[in-house]
Amino acid sequence: KRAPGAANVADLLAQGYIGAGHPDKAYDAMRKAAALDPRNEGLYVLVADACTENRAYELGLNVVDLGLRSLPNSARLHYERGVFLSELERSDLATQEFRLAAKYGSGSPIGYMGTAQVALLEGNMPQTIAAAREGLRKSPDNYILLAILGQALVRSGASPGQPSFTEALKAMEKAVAEQPDHAGSQITLAKLYLMTGRLGKAIAHLERARQLDPRNTSVYSHLAIAYRKQGNLPKAREMLAMLARLNEQQAQSFRNGSSGQHKSYVSSG
Repeated sequence: KRAPGAANVADLLAQGYIGAGHPDKAYDAMRKAAALDPRNEGLYVLVADACTENRAYELGLNVVDLGLRSLPNSARLHYERGVFLSELERSDLATQEFRLAAKYGSGSPIGYMGTAQVALLEGNMPQTIAAAREGLRKSPDNYILLAILGQALVRSGASPGQPSFTEALKAMEKAVAEQPDHAGSQITLAKLYLMTGRLGKAIAHLERARQLDPRNTSVYSHLAIAYRKQGNLPKAREMLAMLARLNEQQAQSFRNGSSGQHKSYVSSG
């Protein structure tokens, strides 16, 4: 407890507990880490990232709340809080947190990410595109800004043959190259390949997204389309059957007052 690296060890233990499915033990370890080094932002961020990877969104919210007690002006922690609130479908509160991230992180990648996320959640695609482009001029390899840009361009109606479509495709290919484990990027890139008839590539990216996020309904709906266009009707029917099961599970979850549905491109980045 008195060693110089004790806080880091407690933090690593918290991450281990999250991976093992013990949220209460994880939070206790996180509190010990915070007590030893309360203003070390990285301690909270690492555990928050582990929560994101393991879909432990309520725990992640508690972790960043713990960090914000000592670091109330942390743009990164406000951004992380917005991530968890979005995943928990509390988009109104998430927007507030992304605004704070943009305020406290003005001019930094996190600041641009916050601004872009606010515009994305509000459905303002021109503002989303402008914020993402501005952020990428300063941080060209930021996979979250690349992913937001690609998604916003697609939602703005970009179609093959247009410069905006080419920009979206390049952004998504780079986003996936920078962070291949981001399911949302894999899905959006696959959509672009579907639009250009590159079915093999689309299916490969969708299958990768399925490995990363097997409960994402968008994966199965697009896989059904891709396999049908490829002429593989048994696989298309298999994907539709899996989609129907997921939809029923989510409907049951809504009836029980909970949901894990993804709403946007929020990610800790």
